[in-house]
Amino acid sequence: KVDARPLPPQRSPDPPLVLSIDEQARMFVNIGSAPDAVLDEDTLLQIVTAALSSAPEREVLIKADTRVDYGRVLAAMVLLQRSGAARVGFLTAPADPPARP
Repeated sequence: KVDARPLPPQRSPDPPLVLSIDEQARMFVNIGSAPDAVLDEDTLLQIVTAALSSAPEREVLIKADTRVDYGRVLAAMVLLQRSGAARVGFLTAPADPPARP
């Protein structure tokens, strides 16, 4: 949870491509596969490359569990960039409001 500025409105009419990484560092993507299909790196690369070749302006976002190793998230970012993502953002939850005394 963070206090971050939202991305500007998307330029593409296509919904954002979201790569999710769960607490076991398994990867899922919201397009081109069953929503609960765990993807290996090669399959992820193929799916994302195909999606971005037909919609290069599509937003690409990562949603990672807070318990996932930072290096795993960085490796996922590199895969997305290799697939053609020009910019990669993060999905975050809003920060909790400060506690009142």
